[in-house]
Amino acid sequence: MLPVLSLLETRVLGVLAEKERTVPDTYPLTLNALIAACNQKTSRDPVINVTETEVQAAIDSLKAMTLVIESSGGRVSRYTHRNEGSGLYFMALDSQKLNRK
Repeated sequence: MLPVLSLLETRVLGVLAEKERTVPDTYPLTLNALIAACNQKTSRDPVINVTETEVQAAIDSLKAMTLVIESSGGRVSRYTHRNEGSGLYFMALDSQKLNRK
């Protein structure tokens, strides 16, 4: 059975998937980068304002479900999503097709 995710857990996974594709040079993301991306005002619905504590709790929950992996090879921990074998799959959508009426 697939896990039921909170709004913030869903946002964190979505941000990780998005940033892996759009800014691969900075992926995996640090906690600060993840917070900034979750709080981003553009291309987000709903717009939210989350704290470090809230994002860290979401990450911890996602790690417990093995949906997020933490790596700490540098000065700070970095986070990546794990979709292989987790039962969750991300799909790329063509925005032009979505905007057709």
